[in-house]
Amino acid sequence: MADAREMLDDATDEERNELMKVLGVTDEGDLEGALEEYVAAEFGITAGQIVDAERTGWNIRDHAGGEAGGAMRLADWAAQKVARAREKCAEVDTVADSQIAQIRKWQQTETQKHLRAQSFFAYVLEQYFGDFHADETSVALPCGVKLMMKKNRAYIVWDEDAALGFAHAQEMLGVINETLARTPFKERLEEQADGSFVHSGTGLVVEFVRMKQPDEERTFEVV
Repeated sequence: MADAREMLDDATDEERNELMKVLGVTDEGDLEGALEEYVAAEFGITAGQIVDAERTGWNIRDHAGGEAGGAMRLADWAAQKVARAREKCAEVDTVADSQIAQIRKWQQTETQKHLRAQSFFAYVLEQYFGDFHADETSVALPCGVKLMMKKNRAYIVWDEDAALGFAHAQEMLGVINETLARTPFKERLEEQADGSFVHSGTGLVVEFVRMKQPDEERTFEVV
């Protein structure tokens, strides 16, 4: 455990400001002393004393002079310090979780608000595009934003587990790995007119792979 000076040297400006708020310090010059006092009040020993103990090998046996009763009392005292430190760690986690929850709630609220605005104005722009540029594929606006009508393409939908099982059954070398290697697998397939696929080596229909047509022929984008 570092002393207060070392801890402050490692702290960021944001962390120092937060410490000043927690400790009720208005002058950063008073922060080191306030931190030492806080540690002493909370744990009954200063950070510097703990550092000294670690360096000098402080232990219960020597401090109790070998007397069992005194050693037990010191051990009980040390155990209470451990319990207290654990409680403080739990308190830190609780405070952090609470703050994180608040931040996430704020993030969700703000994001949804701006997403609604984005959706509304994108809809307005799509109407504008259809009214004034129906025969074009893209329009550049003065602000630098480009409106595009992009044609959607069909894409392959995979059942990963079924495809991997098939690759194992057919001993398709170069395909089987920790995960399915799609490109070499696809090279061994032949697309049929109805959108299905056949394994070129065996002629077997692979029902777990199919060509999926897009839900809409074109998608409007604001990029």
